[in-house]
Amino acid sequence: MDNKTSDERDPILQAAIDQRPFPGFPFEPENRGDRRRHLDGVSRLLPAPRPIPEVVEGELFVQNRDGYKIKTKFYRPASGGEESRPLLILFHEGGWVMGDSTDEDSNARIFARDLGCVVLNPEYRLAPEFPFPTGVLDCWDVLRWAAQAPLGADPSKGFIIGGSSAGANITAVLAHLAIKENLQPPITGQWLCVPYLLPPELVPARYQDSYHSMWTNRVDPVLPPLLDGPSDKTAGFISTMLKADVYSPLFSPFAEEWYPGPEGKRNLPKTFFQVAGIDPLRDHALVYQKVLEEEWHVPTRLNLYGRHGHMFWTNWPQIERSKDYWKDMVDGMRWLLSDESTS
Repeated sequence: MDNKTSDERDPILQAAIDQRPFPGFPFEPENRGDRRRHLDGVSRLLPAPRPIPEVVEGELFVQNRDGYKIKTKFYRPASGGEESRPLLILFHEGGWVMGDSTDEDSNARIFARDLGCVVLNPEYRLAPEFPFPTGVLDCWDVLRWAAQAPLGADPSKGFIIGGSSAGANITAVLAHLAIKENLQPPITGQWLCVPYLLPPELVPARYQDSYHSMWTNRVDPVLPPLLDGPSDKTAGFISTMLKADVYSPLFSPFAEEWYPGPEGKRNLPKTFFQVAGIDPLRDHALVYQKVLEEEWHVPTRLNLYGRHGHMFWTNWPQIERSKDYWKDMVDGMRWLLSDESTS
C-alpha cells in the first residue's frame, strides 16, 4: 500500500498526462461520445480489452419493476462445466450520467478467468433522461434477480458486489439495502473503488477534520475540486443533472436510515477499498473505512495510491502504477472471496 496523500502528481503519471491529456469534458449527456472515444483510444492497453478464450461471455436481459429490460452482460470461465461458482456483480462508473457495461468488460474477464467467478455487468439507466433513483433501482432489481437466477453460480460460495466511482456509490447503498430487505443469500463482500459516498451535508461531526479532499485536492487530472471550501454544500451535476436527494438512503451510506443506525443494520460484508491520493473523493473512502472498522467492526482492506488521481488506471493504463492497481484489484477480490477476516 502506498500511504502518501501528497497534493502533487506523481511524475510518471504527469509524463503520461503530457503525452495524452485528459479531454476535460463536462459530465453531460452530449459528451458521452467524447468520453467513449477517449477510452477507446487507450482500451487496447487494458489487461483484457477483448474477449479471451478462457471466458465465455454473452448478454441477457433482466426485467425490472416497471417492465424495463436491463441489458446485462455475463461472463463465466470456459472450463469447469456445470461447477457452481461464486457470483460477482459489477456496476460501472461514469458519474451516473455516462458510461455503460463496456467500462467493466476488462475487469469482468479478469475476475472470471483468475478467480473462477460468474460475473454480471448490468447497463443501468442514466441521468438526466432517467433521474435518481432510477439507476440504483435498476441495479437493485438485477441484484435481487441474480440472487435466485440459474446462472451456474452459487452465491452461497461468495456473493460480491462492486464498482468504481458512481458504481461504488451504488454498491455501498445496495449493501445496506440488502440487509434491510434480508436479501438471501446475503452479500458476502463489497468492492468500493474511488467511491462517492459522503455528501458534505452528511459528514458526521467526529469526521469533519478528516474530510477536506473535496476542496483541497486541486491537481486531479480527471475530477476538478467538487467544493469551494468546507462550508460548501452539494451542487453541480449531482443536484442539477442527476437530481439526487443527497439525504436519501438510496444515495449515501451516511443517510440517516443507515448511519449511525441500530446494531441490526451494521452487519455489513467485509469491504475492499481502492483509493487515489489526489482524488477529490479520497476522503469519502477514508472516512467510510474508519466507520466500518471502528464503529461497525467490519473487516476492511484498503489500497491507497498516493499522488495518483481519480480513475488513473483507466485513463493512463500504460503506467506501472496502473498495473499495480490491477494486481491489487485481483488480490483484494480474492480476499473478499476468502474466509479471511483481516487485511
